[in-house]
Amino acid sequence: MRLLHMLDETAGHLAAHYPGLRTVGILSTTGTWRARLYPQLLERRGLRVVVPEAARQEMHHAANYDPPHGIS
Repeated sequence: MRLLHMLDETAGHLAAHYPGLRTVGILSTTGTWRARLYPQLLERRGLRVVVPEAARQEMHHAANYDPPHGIS
């Protein structure tokens, strides 16, 4: 069985398919946003990472998880 590291797979896909990419916008769950998982990984690869401010992040999180829009 092969285990995949989702963040590494995402970074590898971006590098392979978008070699000229310089800036990436990240929309994620609030837990992932707080841990800065994607920014840490992608910034090490030379990408500029844009994430929402706290209030907008909460709106995005709610759109994914709160009824009636997201997972209930």
